[in-house]
Amino acid sequence: MSAAYAGSAWRLLAILVSLLLHGLLFMTLARSKPLTLPPVEAEMEPLQVRLTFVQPPPVQSDPEPEPEPEPEPEPDPDPEPEPE
Repeated sequence: MSAAYAGSAWRLLAILVSLLLHGLLFMTLARSKPLTLPPVEAEMEPLQVRLTFVQPPPVQSDPEPEPEPEPEPEPDPDPEPEPE
């Protein structure tokens, strides 16, 4: 058996032993008396919550978009004189 296989075998053995010990620990804890919290002696007022529901506006179908007006051509700022 090469060293690479021996290392992985030891790692696998350690994982299995760890799982076994954890299983024994949890089984022991499950058999023991369950933990109970002491009773709360402070008086608690009931929580009052006010909910406000807002009605969303009704969904309207989009009307046909109006065609944008054609932009007027800008006048030439420096008209060249016509040659004679």
